[in-house]
Amino acid sequence: MPEPHLDCSALLDHVSREEEKLGRNPNDISMGHFGHPPAPRLSMFRFAASATTSTECEAEVLVVALTKRCISAQALTRQSTTAAPTTTPGSAMKTSLSSSSLNSVKSEGSSSSTSKQGPFLVAKLLPPTVVDEEDQAVEESITSMTMVALEDLSLITVAENHSSVVFDDDPKKKRVQFDEPTPVGGGDTTSSSNTEQATAKIKNLQLRGFIAEERVYLPRVAVIFGTNFNRVLSVEMRFHAEAKTIVLPLSDHVEPLPLDPQHLLKKILEGKDQVPFAPVGGVNQVETFVITPQRPIMESITANSKKLQPHRPMAYVWVSYGDGTILRIHHAAFFRSVVGDELQLLKTTTTSKPDSSITLSPTKPTLQERLSMQQIPLLLRCETKILNKDIASFAIVPFPKYHPSPLAPLTSFKPAMHQEKDDTAPNAGVLSDQEDKEEEEEHDDMPEVCEAVLYVKPTAATTETFPTLCFYTSEDQYLGRVAGHAGRDATTTSLSDTPILGAVVGGTKAMVGGLVGAIAWGFGAGSSTPAPAPEDDADMQGDEKKSVVPTGFFPSLRKSSLIVGLYAGYEFHDSPRQVESFVIDPEGNLGATTDSFGRVMLVELSTKQVVRMWKGFREASCCWLQVPRSTSADSSQPMRKSLFLVIHSRQRRVVEVYRVRHGPRVKSFQVGRDAQIVSCREWISEITGVGDYLLNCYIVHTNSPGANTPQIIEKIVVQENEGSVAREESSKSNQPNPSSATNPKEAALRLQRLQQLLANTNVPCQLADVHNALLQIKSLKDLATCLDRLSVATVLESKMGVTGSEFQKVALAYCRESLKEAVKNAQGDPASNPHVKLLATKIVYHTQVINAFDILRRFELGGSEEADQQVAPRSPWTEEAMGWVSTYDMVNGKREEPNDAMLITTKAEPLTFATFANACVPPKTPDSPQARDNRKIEVYLSDSSKTRRDVLVHIFKPLLGDIFAFSVVNSIFGALGIMDDGEYLLKVFGEWYMTLSTKEAAQKGFYALYSPMMRWLQEMVGNQLDRKDADPDEIALKSLYNFCTESADLVKAFMLGALCREAVSKAAIKMEEKTYGKIRCADKVKRWDELLRKLRVCLLVSLRLKGVRIGTFPITVQYVDKGDIFSVYEWLAHDELAMSHKHKEITTLEEACKVSGISFDPSTEQGDVTSRFEMLQNACLSAALSEEERTEYLVDFDDDDKLGALLLFLKSHNEPKLLVAHRALLLASIWSQNPHDLSVLQNALVALQSLSIRDDLQSLAAAIRLEVWQTRIRPIYRALLFGFHDVQEVSEHVVAPLFHQPGWVNDFGGLALEILTLLLQIPWSDSMNTFQPKLDTDKVEGTWPRVKPDFILERLVQRSRQIDRSALDAHRVVLCTLRVSDDIQAMIKCVPSFHDCFESVSLYQPVQNATVDVVESQRVFLDSAIISYAQKCSQPVLESVGLGEIETLGAIWKFDIKAIRTTFILAMYEFGKDRLIDEQLTKSASLVDVPRLVDEGLGIVCRRLNDLLHSKRRQTPALREVMSLLDPDVCSWVKDRAEESKSLVVFSNLQVPVGNTHLFALRLLSLSRGTDDVDKSIRVKIHSLIVLTGQLVKSLEGLP
Repeated sequence: MPEPHLDCSALLDHVSREEEKLGRNPNDISMGHFGHPPAPRLSMFRFAASATTSTECEAEVLVVALTKRCISAQALTRQSTTAAPTTTPGSAMKTSLSSSSLNSVKSEGSSSSTSKQGPFLVAKLLPPTVVDEEDQAVEESITSMTMVALEDLSLITVAENHSSVVFDDDPKKKRVQFDEPTPVGGGDTTSSSNTEQATAKIKNLQLRGFIAEERVYLPRVAVIFGTNFNRVLSVEMRFHAEAKTIVLPLSDHVEPLPLDPQHLLKKILEGKDQVPFAPVGGVNQVETFVITPQRPIMESITANSKKLQPHRPMAYVWVSYGDGTILRIHHAAFFRSVVGDELQLLKTTTTSKPDSSITLSPTKPTLQERLSMQQIPLLLRCETKILNKDIASFAIVPFPKYHPSPLAPLTSFKPAMHQEKDDTAPNAGVLSDQEDKEEEEEHDDMPEVCEAVLYVKPTAATTETFPTLCFYTSEDQYLGRVAGHAGRDATTTSLSDTPILGAVVGGTKAMVGGLVGAIAWGFGAGSSTPAPAPEDDADMQGDEKKSVVPTGFFPSLRKSSLIVGLYAGYEFHDSPRQVESFVIDPEGNLGATTDSFGRVMLVELSTKQVVRMWKGFREASCCWLQVPRSTSADSSQPMRKSLFLVIHSRQRRVVEVYRVRHGPRVKSFQVGRDAQIVSCREWISEITGVGDYLLNCYIVHTNSPGANTPQIIEKIVVQENEGSVAREESSKSNQPNPSSATNPKEAALRLQRLQQLLANTNVPCQLADVHNALLQIKSLKDLATCLDRLSVATVLESKMGVTGSEFQKVALAYCRESLKEAVKNAQGDPASNPHVKLLATKIVYHTQVINAFDILRRFELGGSEEADQQVAPRSPWTEEAMGWVSTYDMVNGKREEPNDAMLITTKAEPLTFATFANACVPPKTPDSPQARDNRKIEVYLSDSSKTRRDVLVHIFKPLLGDIFAFSVVNSIFGALGIMDDGEYLLKVFGEWYMTLSTKEAAQKGFYALYSPMMRWLQEMVGNQLDRKDADPDEIALKSLYNFCTESADLVKAFMLGALCREAVSKAAIKMEEKTYGKIRCADKVKRWDELLRKLRVCLLVSLRLKGVRIGTFPITVQYVDKGDIFSVYEWLAHDELAMSHKHKEITTLEEACKVSGISFDPSTEQGDVTSRFEMLQNACLSAALSEEERTEYLVDFDDDDKLGALLLFLKSHNEPKLLVAHRALLLASIWSQNPHDLSVLQNALVALQSLSIRDDLQSLAAAIRLEVWQTRIRPIYRALLFGFHDVQEVSEHVVAPLFHQPGWVNDFGGLALEILTLLLQIPWSDSMNTFQPKLDTDKVEGTWPRVKPDFILERLVQRSRQIDRSALDAHRVVLCTLRVSDDIQAMIKCVPSFHDCFESVSLYQPVQNATVDVVESQRVFLDSAIISYAQKCSQPVLESVGLGEIETLGAIWKFDIKAIRTTFILAMYEFGKDRLIDEQLTKSASLVDVPRLVDEGLGIVCRRLNDLLHSKRRQTPALREVMSLLDPDVCSWVKDRAEESKSLVVFSNLQVPVGNTHLFALRLLSLSRGTDDVDKSIRVKIHSLIVLTGQLVKSLEGLP
């Protein structure tokens, strides 16, 4: 349950009001949702009560609220949950920050007090801005903040006035400044007494390391924050334990890291070994970590050195900048009470005139000097070598702890200062002689080894090629491996590696440039705000400019030889995952990341690997939680803590707590949407003035100012015993002496050295070097690792001459002695020590591996020749197995003679120990009860089939020898401790058997009279049957049975099945005699007989259909048994199409197979006869025949000498109604692979037409026809009309050339139209997605595969949908118009839904109705198509007046078919094609519109006669003579009618023989007499024309 809560409502309101007073920059875009400013960020720090003060529950909690420009704080006591009245803004102390300095603002006429826990203003940034490169105003804002307590109060040098240390509520009382800066020399006059007193203090400080005055110091904390202007600032506060208040001083702030002035950058660069400090990109992160400083290595070799106590953990502040600069600074540098004098002196130096040169007083030691006396480093500077134009895109997180990588150099180097060493060193404060001092200075110049991680911010637009996480290190991974650090000068930071500043002169623009590094990644330019230049800088001369180069607060900050370069090392790529945050645990061993995928990853920083992942945490944040464990009586030992990870998911509104690394979830509770988790660093002080940190975590239920509900803060309380108990750290106190004799760093280096010696490199190495490196390792845990590394080291045998496992035995002996010594000297129960248990388990494991290998090696080096063995008689199953081997080789073109199968393969080289050990896997639970009883552990082989297969070849090699060698296999498995796991042994036996050639398998398994394989399998069967708990119905050799059902190598599976069947039979016969019939042999071999028959069917199908793709999975018994992977009907359809594509021939074949007398079922006992399985094998040979040879057997398929079809052997599946459906699908698929051959599509159309549409098969016919259209036809037309850009089903380079062949396009269109016509015949309904064919499932009992409905056809029927009739008509219209006309534009006008046609869903969506304009366009299109068809018609005589697609269009568009045919007949007469149409005109009187035909035909006759009588080009003397004899009234009427009538065609043929016109008039008269719709006067006129044309024919006979 959470502790009593706190209320921070007053604090949030206070900081929000202070932020509002500063106003808002109009260019600021960092607003929250809906224009509201983002909620304040919270941070917490807790002063836990010491042993001499009050109880733990009375401790104060300092809560700090942070906005962009303001920081407010409030001291809250957990006993009181009600917020006290907030102090007025005028009474609260304010500290204002400007762009150049941070100035204190004192309140007038009042004093402030936090005794009532009111919020107060810690600091605020004033609004001054700068102008960037784009003339945009940029305000200074706070980017990161941390808090730290002053651990060692003896470091305070500024005098304190304890008479007034808190704020008072009485406004009449004045506030007294309690910090009185110590006077600075160099111009100040001091009394002699003060000088003597200062000198005495300095001497005391030099001798003891601190000032030993009797003082009562108040605990104090510093609020440290960074800004986007690259500034780091600090405000110090005191904690008054008795008054329970936080006191904010009136003294100035601390800015320990001022930027170098811009005008002095070049001067600093000119100095020797100097690099300016001018980072860019803003302060990225300010974080506090507690580490243990390390004493210098040189102290261990000092002659008069004495043993020193190790340093206690202390806090350091890490500051990272946007350009990759990282600083690690001792926390005391941020307290004005510690460095106030130095800051005052530095301020005086920077503001002095150019001709003055002020330095620190020699009697006043600096903080660096005071810490150096105690061998405590003050500062470290690192430069990250990255390269990128946008430095704001990256987040850099430094590591507080160094973790050596496998590439770390073997030579000595200076590790990170927090790595502990048990070296000796002189007492603190005692000066060494001059020689030792020079050596220490030389060693201090050696840079430390540090690490950091870099990731791309989620808001940055960076390419996906950048790693998800990039780990940087300063290890000398390449040069140091060979030459140590001798070449360090060549790799130190140079001018080109250090960012420097440049100024843009003029106006208010200030820009900072940067010189970039020389590695793959780095920054470009970024903006910053350098310190202002003095106004009189231009008046300074050259020597003066060089003389005034201040060294700053940290002189070592600018020393180039001490700057550590960080380079990219390990990379973690997981694009497009983007890391949103990276939080490192207080110990520096683990890191927690949140990312854009809603995952939280736990990263092991020592290996840079993800060791745990949590899913389902979007909008997450993480915090670490430490719980103190049982403390030791020794106060010098650091506090031991358990570590937990707190994860808050804002989206799920949940907070969960997990024990790390692999512990369970210990707490989970729901929170509000606006809740957040805040880490709280707790300072536990002690009597000595020194304390320790503890990290807690709190829940802020809402951080929105002005919320209606109270802003409650609750602590997350986790007990030490919650979850699984962490044993790792507790076991360290119980470590035996050999394990703890060496510090962890040294032990890691020794183990690393051994690993490097065992690496397969070109570096020469002797076996003695490896042995010596092994003897140097004392840790039990590392010895266990050594055994694993030695076992798989290939260099021992390949380069160092080790034979077998000789060296591993030496290593085992050393480990046994080390284990005995550790158990002997252990404190407490050694059995509870995990390292002892680990090494003991490893010794047992490797002993078993060595014993197993020695057995195998003795056999392989025996060199005994194999004697000739007697040939065993062949059983029927053996004969069939060898027949399948021969058939398989013949089908695949590998014909082998029977004698070749007796050849023996050459011997393999003996197995190396490294290969054998690499294939062995230690058990996950080595301390199982069975292992303890047998004093052995179960060592199995690797899960990798490739690794396991290489070793199995050697382990089972004795089974290829004589009968007495098979026991070697049992001995090997017995040594590994898995002899009792018979199922596993059978499984690996099956894997080994598959590696044998058919020659070896046949010779050693079938032909040998005393076969070792047979003998070993019989023993395995006997062991299984002898078990007391054996199930009588259990399959003998079940693992091999399952292996054969799963094997895709059907020939080898059949051979293995035959071998196992024989072994089971022989063992069962003996057991039947032994048990007097209780166990029957027939029962045990029955399942194996059934399996062999199933394998027979699989072999038949796979060999006969060789080269045909029958699915994604290989044909196995297991997959066929599933029933939804392979279709037997599809097999038969493939086999039928392999013989013929013609439907009639195939149906004849199906009928003949039903009545054939030689057909049988190979899955039953009928196929066990020798002649019959030979028939099956002969049938498989058709796969090796050509197409012509295969079709030859279609006529005589039932001849014994010929090759039969699959229908003969799968007679129970002879269902023509299902087979024709599969053939239609397969033919359409075959055609799609070669679309040029339309004959295949024609055969598919015939198959579709033969599909029955009766009730039980109606849905099947609809589904198959629709499938062919959708998958094969529709994409072709889509590509033809709209291009290939949205058509993925067809290949453009195959189909596109066919579009340029009009004949192919026309023929294809006819077939496509036929398929649509078939779809039109289906009576579609909503119940079309069910398929229940009537099948006789009981045709043959025990047949395999079982007869059942086809799952492929069922799925097609189930996914079919009812098509829309209007959409179907629209597609038919498009196909018809394409066949009768090439005018696409006219077709588009007739089909409004043209652009939506031929899509995957086009047939299911109704189309819009035709408008009046569309109907008119359709009429014009039809007339044009009819006329075009009549013009192209060139047949001698028309057999009918049917117009095919034109009539189809007319029917779909609902035009009168008689009118269409009448138009066609009239067009034929217009073109003068009387002889082609005359005969059909009389026959088709009922098919045409007679009145129209007579009327418009009369016009044609008149136009012809008028052209004949009045055309000048046709005037002849004979014609003029005849014209005088004609009736003038009739001739006049002809002329008038000819001029009134209009022709259907543009160019009508009027020059036809007058005899044809006379015959046409006679036919018109005949038609007019047959109907009453023709007026009598018309008949009279026709009769007159007949008389007229008759006179012309008689008179002009012979004229054209």
